[in-house]
Amino acid sequence: MTARFLPLYDRFVSAHDRLDAIVTDHYKEMRLAQIDAMHSDGRENAATFPRAAREGTRARAHAAQRRTRSGSHRGEKSVRSTPSSRKSPPAPDTS
Repeated sequence: MTARFLPLYDRFVSAHDRLDAIVTDHYKEMRLAQIDAMHSDGRENAATFPRAAREGTRARAHAAQRRTRSGSHRGEKSVRSTPSSRKSPPAPDTS
């Protein structure tokens, strides 16, 4: 049974990946058209937020990719994210 299942699974995964790419591209085109329409309507703030969010998402994806390539995804924490490196607030003065 497994011998019949694996080729079907591989075909499904490749077809799903192609469909996902098509849907993602279509969504991006629609979203960019919405942003352009907001710009042309003079709604600069409304158009700036989605563009900034998209750029932030891209930056987070690149950062995750760099962590993966550097090996820090294997349970190693950066110095910045360890609890001991965070400064605690000063104690209130009780005198």
